[in-house]
Amino acid sequence: MESQDHWASVDPCAEEDPMDRTVARTATRSAPSLLLDTGQRIDLTATGTLLLGRNPQAVGPWEGARTLAVDDPGFTISKTHIAVIVDGTGVLVEDLGSTNGTSVETPEGTLTSASEGQRVRAGAGDIIRIGQRRFMVGR
Repeated sequence: MESQDHWASVDPCAEEDPMDRTVARTATRSAPSLLLDTGQRIDLTATGTLLLGRNPQAVGPWEGARTLAVDDPGFTISKTHIAVIVDGTGVLVEDLGSTNGTSVETPEGTLTSASEGQRVRAGAGDIIRIGQRRFMVGR
């Protein structure tokens, strides 16, 4: 009786099938965005700074930053309230000496207040609160 060599059969993986190939690609990360409570979406650049307030001014250390005026009829937002900084690892929020403060709330409900000059990390899904306005960080 002749023995059969089961391992000598043709390897089904030896044939090239384009559907079976694994291709490694670098993950593309989109730049973060801010979704304002008005429904307006602000795309942030991969790196850089955006100043928000009633009438923000890019002066001093913030020269060259983008600015975004936020409608605030109740005057709960300072003229230049916060800096939103994108540093390549994510979004940082810095209070610029506002009167009514700045805080970041996670989807789990953790609230972190930022004192003047303090930077607080804000991830996707977090809510940035300035005065009576709310902005969600998105991707």
